[in-house]
Amino acid sequence: FSQVPPAFALVMAVYLLARSVIVLQWIGQGPIMPQGVLHVWLMNRLIDALAFVLPALDRLTRSDWLVYGTGGWDDLIFVVVQGGIYLSLLVAAALIDLYRKNF
Repeated sequence: FSQVPPAFALVMAVYLLARSVIVLQWIGQGPIMPQGVLHVWLMNRLIDALAFVLPALDRLTRSDWLVYGTGGWDDLIFVVVQGGIYLSLLVAAALIDLYRKNF
């Protein structure tokens, strides 16, 4: 990006969406949502697709791991895999932006 404020706003928007996508899934599957309606089903699939693409930042750092020591090897494996996926997406986006620039 050629300007810092729009780039920062985009990064913050992606971060907030990644942190809150699980809540959007809970709301979409909640008891107050009408069942069997096409537009509700499509919106739930769109939110599921976003959750698949975005990293699960709500599960990467949890305070109970530090306070109670409840983290295990399966949690560590999840964090390493999610971090690797997210890092590869960031590197791909950075390379695309780098190759677009005129030298």
